Amino acid sequence: MSNRKLADLKRAEPELIKLPTSKENGKLVLLLGDDDSLLESLKEQFLNLGFAIVGPITSSDHAHNVARRIPVDGFIYQLGTNLQEILAFFSMLEDFPNHPVVFIGQADATIKMKQKKLRNPFTTITFPPVDKVKFFKKLMSVFKVEDEGINDHLRFTNLLFIEIINLSRRRERSEMERLIIDQINQLPNRWQEYSIIESPFPYLTMKPGHIFDKNSFVGVLEVFLLELEETIDNSLKVDWGKDLVNDAILQVLAKHHFDDPDVKIIAERRGLNIKTTDDMVDEVIKSSGNVSIGFIALEDHGPELIKYVGDLNKDELFTEQVVAQMISVIGQGESYREGQFGVIPLLTTADYVAVLASRRLESSSLTDERMGGYSLTLLAIVVPKSSANLLMEKNFQQELMSEFRAATEVEDITDEVLNSMYKKVKFVVAPM
Repeated sequence: MSNRKLADLKRAEPELIKLPTSKENGKLVLLLGDDDSLLESLKEQFLNLGFAIVGPITSSDHAHNVARRIPVDGFIYQLGTNLQEILAFFSMLEDFPNHPVVFIGQADATIKMKQKKLRNPFTTITFPPVDKVKFFKKLMSVFKVEDEGINDHLRFTNLLFIEIINLSRRRERSEMERLIIDQINQLPNRWQEYSIIESPFPYLTMKPGHIFDKNSFVGVLEVFLLELEETIDNSLKVDWGKDLVNDAILQVLAKHHFDDPDVKIIAERRGLNIKTTDDMVDEVIKSSGNVSIGFIALEDHGPELIKYVGDLNKDELFTEQVVAQMISVIGQGESYREGQFGVIPLLTTADYVAVLASRRLESSSLTDERMGGYSLTLLAIVVPKSSANLLMEKNFQQELMSEFRAATEVEDITDEVLNSMYKKVKFVVAPM
């Protein structure tokens, strides 16, 4: 939708339509929900991101009538607790099957079932967002927003802001975000061609009518980063501002692809050795502590170590006594439990511990009819005792065990699966 058309609609519905406070992206979305304070916060966030807003509206019937009258591009729906209102909203969508929908909040089983039947493109986002980059990407993707004011250099800069914040210590991230915004606002003449969106994260975009000057932008960015380093050191009373910025630059270049090779010029001028993500992982793995992973299956004649990958001596680590000990943790006789168990001390060493996960998987080699064609299997991840707490982080555990949980047969746990897990664990337990 053109900016002119948005302005015309605003004149026709001055109380209902709000235009964005920054550069417009041409999208007019209807905001609907039942939490007045949250809706006001959402309205400000989406206005900051360039969306024009209809609402907020607190009734699905009212929203239905408004959407028939005003040509909105999509809907932002704050999930509430009133089931009748929720069902009324899904019923309304039948009249707008191609309009994108952003669900804000936690979708329960009922809502997820309704979502599966939608023809609309949709995404579900928690608010405030845990991962601000994913939050922004999901929005732009579902509404198909293409910002012509963002080129590789601006994209690099915006990703760099996020990486600096994410690499900061957790308790200092809000302060780091404020420092970046304050530093930008202290240089109004240098950034005069750009708009700064402050929420949900610092984000630069080019103002309409301006032409991007690469050399000028790179020069301003270099000065900005030098001054930001000094601000970080002075405000937080630390001496690692420069190291933080350098690490963030390398992380952005390692994680993201840029078509313009000149994006790397900032790193090169700072004397940084640019590496790919694989290079960084390989270096970390080489410096990591010893890690071993064993895959054990309960066969006709007892538990057997089926596969192994690791740095420790397999025969010394996974002795018959240790394997029997691990199996005993998850059950005895014909009673066994599935799940994750840890941290387990090992009989053969005081320096290492194991984190265990067990599942019943189909096995073609079992002949014992009591097992019903299923073998009890066990993944044993052995790490230095000092690193065990790192493996217990919930999100990491879920990612690490995803392929094990997806397996249905013993044969699904291949050498490639174990090697993938081994690399992930090595990366996590690497000394900082």
